[in-house]
Amino acid sequence: MKIPKFLSDLWDEPSPFQNREARNQKQHNWEVLRVFAKSVGNFLAVAVNSVNEAVKNADDRMTDIEDSFNNQISGSTNLDEVIAGRKPKGKSAYKTIGLRMDDMVTIDGSFVDIDESMDVGGQLSDNIKSQLDEFALSLPREGFKVLVITDSHYEDLYKSGNYQYPYAKDALQHLAAVDYLSRYVDVVIAGGDNTNGLDGDLSHNVADQSLYCARLLQSASDTDKFMLLGNHDDGSTGMRLGKIVPNDIIKDDEFKKLFRTKKSLYGEKRDNGSLYFYKDYPDAKIRLIGLNGLDIPESVINDDGTVKYTRYLDYSYGQKQIDWLAHTALDNIPTDYQIIVTTHIPLVYGFTPSPETIWANGNLVEGLLNAVATGSSFTGKSEDNIPNELMAIVTADYSNQGSRKIVGLWAGHVHIERITKLNNFTQCLFINDCNTNQDYVGTINALGLTVATVDTANSKVILNGVGRATDREYDY
Repeated sequence: MKIPKFLSDLWDEPSPFQNREARNQKQHNWEVLRVFAKSVGNFLAVAVNSVNEAVKNADDRMTDIEDSFNNQISGSTNLDEVIAGRKPKGKSAYKTIGLRMDDMVTIDGSFVDIDESMDVGGQLSDNIKSQLDEFALSLPREGFKVLVITDSHYEDLYKSGNYQYPYAKDALQHLAAVDYLSRYVDVVIAGGDNTNGLDGDLSHNVADQSLYCARLLQSASDTDKFMLLGNHDDGSTGMRLGKIVPNDIIKDDEFKKLFRTKKSLYGEKRDNGSLYFYKDYPDAKIRLIGLNGLDIPESVINDDGTVKYTRYLDYSYGQKQIDWLAHTALDNIPTDYQIIVTTHIPLVYGFTPSPETIWANGNLVEGLLNAVATGSSFTGKSEDNIPNELMAIVTADYSNQGSRKIVGLWAGHVHIERITKLNNFTQCLFINDCNTNQDYVGTINALGLTVATVDTANSKVILNGVGRATDREYDY
């Protein structure tokens, strides 16, 4: 629509003014102005109608969008819903909805989808974040980096009489710090005793373990994160309060669900979803091996119905795991690769363990690692004092493979930092993350985290500690 023109229709004022020509001129001009005003009114009316129509169309479109969205929620099988359903917030889309559902936490057969933006442990303070940033800037620029957190002993202490680590509830916030630092490393290892398992209440222990696992594994970070089993995790620590029967402890199959082992979340190789694994990192030429040092036979029961072996006191690598280690994890290692082995229980303590503790088949692990390091053969069996149910034997030959450098065997359990040179490799122990000092609560010293940087070119490991963990290094 065009606005009417009127200026060209107006007549010039005549002279002299008081005559017929003057009256005709003024009458004509007033008529032109009236016609123009009417035209403008009509134009504005049409414009308002057009705007109202556009608004109505927009409202109708929004209604269509809302209806489409509601249809998706209420069960539409439209393709858009399928695409949206594969995409969790803050994370890359899964290939299928089924894979996303398989990756959810399950409780009593029901699915619980954990919002990855949820910070279970609470927000980190700006002061702690600043100190973590300074720590990250201090790390070596090059090298393969592993963040180790071990012996957190998380416990939601709702029973006042069973305090062992009174500040262990803060462990979930420690995992917020782990997640914050994970962007600077290649791998995160939770080295066992993730929870404390003291009070003998299975449902409580499962709840604690579920929270810890979800907080570590289901975060926005896409860094590889692996969990190892510790001697406290299954709840057999509760034997300190009385005898333990099978229904008092978390079983291997349940740990496989909690640790997400059957899905191999990061492309690691497992023995049919086992709690032990290995993964190759071709760019760094590193093979990372995670072992289960609490590999006991759960089905062996005493005459009174109690379990014969407990993870709390009986440490073992079973025959199946020893065979896998010898003939899968340590075999066919590519040329120039170097090996990191992580586990919870050390091969050597540096002190005498409790006389009631059984330590089975660590000698076989040590013998296999020595053989790989030297490119030689090894034949061994369990030590003479090991019970029959824990006995194992192994024979392996790595002479065709040739020698492979062992970066180290890394462990926790004893809550100390210690570097021990063994025959052909180094054992490195990491401090407990669980804080025992009230003065440290809310400060960086409540943490006990270490980033290990592997310099493969110079056969050196540089250990940088956060909080109570110290800076160390060793050559291998």
